[in-house]
This record gives sequence, C-alpha cells and structure tokens, in this order.
Amino acid sequence: MQHSDFGRLVGVLVAPSETFASIARRPSWVVALIVLVLLSFASAMVSVPRIDWEEATRLQLEQSNPEMTAEEIEQTAAMGAKLGPITSFTAPVIVAISYFLLALVCWISFRLIGAELTYRMSLATSIHATIPSGVVSLLGLAVMLPQETLDLERLQSGAYVKSSLAAFLGDGIGPVANTLLGSIDFFSIWTVVLLAIGFSTTGKVARGRATIAALSLWALWIAFKVGLAAIGQAFT
Repeated sequence: MQHSDFGRLVGVLVAPSETFASIARRPSWVVALIVLVLLSFASAMVSVPRIDWEEATRLQLEQSNPEMTAEEIEQTAAMGAKLGPITSFTAPVIVAISYFLLALVCWISFRLIGAELTYRMSLATSIHATIPSGVVSLLGLAVMLPQETLDLERLQSGAYVKSSLAAFLGDGIGPVANTLLGSIDFFSIWTVVLLAIGFSTTGKVARGRATIAALSLWALWIAFKVGLAAIGQAFT
C-alpha cells in the first residue's frame, strides 16, 4: 500500500522505513503536498469565521502595548478585523512555500554529513516526514467544528489540540516561554523522528548521524522562533 502516492500518506506513519525505501526508489511528492496544503486551507475555512478578530486584536494590543490610547487601540482593532481573515487565508500559500524551503535546508544539511541526495529526493522525503502536521490538522478540525467561537490566542498556542507543553500551562506565561514550550510538541517530535528515518533511508546515511542532523535542525528552528518572540517582546 505504501508504494502508491496515497498509500504513502498512511504508510509513513505506520511503516516509515518501508515507505521511505519506496520513496527512495520513486521520489514523488505532489500528492502529499496537495493534501497538506488542502488541510491547511480547511483549517482556515473552519477557524476564520469562528474568531472575533476585532476583539482578539484589541486584547493583544491591551496586553502588549499598554501605552496606546483607547482610540488608537480601537482603530488598530478595526484594522485587525479586516486583515486577520485575509492573513489566515494566505497560510496555505505560506505552508506550500515552507515545504520547498525545508527541503532546501535538509538537502544542504544532509549532504554535508555525507547523504547521497538530489533536491527532488529531499523534497519527497521532507514532505512525507511532515505528515504528522496533517494529523494534527485533522484533530484540530474535529475539535473546532462543534464550537461556535474560537479564541485566537488559544488557537495559536495549540491549546485546542493539547499536544505541546504550552497547552497545559494556561495564559500569562509570556510570549517567549509560550513559543519555547509550544515548540516541544508531540507531533513535532514525531516529525523529527521521521526526518531521521527518512533521510537515513533515502540519503543512505547512518541512522545516528541522520538523527543528530534532524535534532540539530529542530533545535535551530526553535531557537529562531524563540529569538523572534524575544525581539517582539523587547519592542513592545
């Protein structure tokens, strides 16, 4: 089953070694990318109408910019009500672009440790390794659909699908801690494991070296996100 493009979507979760061996023989990626982008679009379709964007923007401004006047907050909140949904619907495009960038980073990184890879092989491997993000999207849809309203902050922190440490700590921990703990996530760890298995198989590199490379990329990504959160907090 894992030899077909659709079969690989399940196969990479239940039989990753066999599935990545199949990908090494035929590195296809289009179906997996389309499915992941469609799931991202579905999440936006469900969540956007359930968020009070004006109120969400107002609350964020009151917490992060206490020096703003009430009039400035209301003006910015009104703008947030218009721009918030638009920004959310661009997420699928950003998701698609991010997969090509991830494949480029992985291609360079794993080549440096001796992997025998083409960019196409890196693209097929990295996209299939991120299939757990599709699983969390499905779980999120199941949680969001019965609800009439959604809280933007809880949605961004992953509180609706309780898969990260941040989801269990509640509000008030600060953006830096929230970003750090939100990155320690079951599905992210699952993805790192699949990246290690995938690139050790398709790139013909030792599993230990592939694991160290995957963990290093994950750590760098977390550090980048935490750094951005710290900069944002410093300027608010």
